[in-house]
Amino acid sequence: HPLPRIDERDVWDNLDPEVKAYYAGQAPALEGRPVAPLTARMYAEFFYSGDRQIFEKAYLDRRKTLFSLAVCECIENRGRFIPDIEDLIWAISEETTWVVPAHLSQNSLGDGKVKPLAQPRLARTHIDLFAAETASMLSWVNYLLGSRLKAEIVSRLEDEITGRILDVYVAHPEMGWTGFNEGRALNNWNPWIYSNLLAVTLLNVEDASKREALVRLYAKGLDAFLATYSLDGGCDEGPGYFDKAGASVLV
Repeated sequence: HPLPRIDERDVWDNLDPEVKAYYAGQAPALEGRPVAPLTARMYAEFFYSGDRQIFEKAYLDRRKTLFSLAVCECIENRGRFIPDIEDLIWAISEETTWVVPAHLSQNSLGDGKVKPLAQPRLARTHIDLFAAETASMLSWVNYLLGSRLKAEIVSRLEDEITGRILDVYVAHPEMGWTGFNEGRALNNWNPWIYSNLLAVTLLNVEDASKREALVRLYAKGLDAFLATYSLDGGCDEGPGYFDKAGASVLV
């Protein structure tokens, strides 16, 4: 129980006025806003031109909008944002893969080559930074608002998180970032993804023995990262990434 859910009104009703004002100012631009499309042409753009932003901007817009609407609904508590929230959850659940185009070639079961589009048979055999963050964000939205969402929406959300993330992690320890490949160098992907998997597991896995088993694996994977991390605590991608590297070990 890390945060108050929407039904726990004492905290939400007494938020800092500046926080309330900020989200109240966001709401008009978010309510009723069409879900950003994610087309095959947009996904393939990275293959053809190397441009990541065309796809990722729309991809991240879905996620940022969803979480902002979830907070708006928790504050207002009138139900007016729920239809938009459910549409976004459904749209994200319908995505062929949560892995962005620039990371597609890193699938350990693929041939290592950049492809125009995600192959459906490989779409659920790989977890990248963005897929892990997506699962974490959806888990938090469900935690906060699950009691107000349609049962079918909640069931779909939970199935997607299990099928795309938790099951994939267990089935594919050969993924390069896991820490289970002897002799393989690790970078910020390891703690960045594990910090999200921890939230996903604690918020979704009710079976205590399964939850403990997963957390122990995450700890083992993080130990492998720490064993190779430089003593100065620096990040291989520069200081701007420190919160997604060494600092993520602590989250």
